[in-house]
Amino acid sequence: MLRRDFWDIVERVGAHDLDAALCTNATLIRQDEAARLAASPVRWFSVSLDGPDAGTHDALRGAGRFAHALRGLEALVAAGAADRTKIRVTVTRDNADTLAGFADVASRRWTGRVLVGDIGVPRAILDRHASA
Repeated sequence: MLRRDFWDIVERVGAHDLDAALCTNATLIRQDEAARLAASPVRWFSVSLDGPDAGTHDALRGAGRFAHALRGLEALVAAGAADRTKIRVTVTRDNADTLAGFADVASRRWTGRVLVGDIGVPRAILDRHASA
């Protein structure tokens, strides 16, 4: 959303019938942007969270970022995009023990999807880092 041509790109998605998703931290999404996105041809909105609470998320992203992300997520849901919105979680050693909490976040925020994945780092690198 920082690109000056962001909305032009969004509209072109529809013109070409592309199966497009917007992966975002949602911190820039307010009610107006959410309404525009919900009416757009973007088919999926994926909101990245690193923790199900401010303590975990903000430790990785910076103070206040959890509240900003939730505001954007809630704006998308309120704009009518709940069925197209999901929470995306990358599992790290910093948040692995909090994964169950994401179900609560999703149910309180009225989005029915939580996608969980690992960071995709080869095992050899993780083993080397753990032994250092």
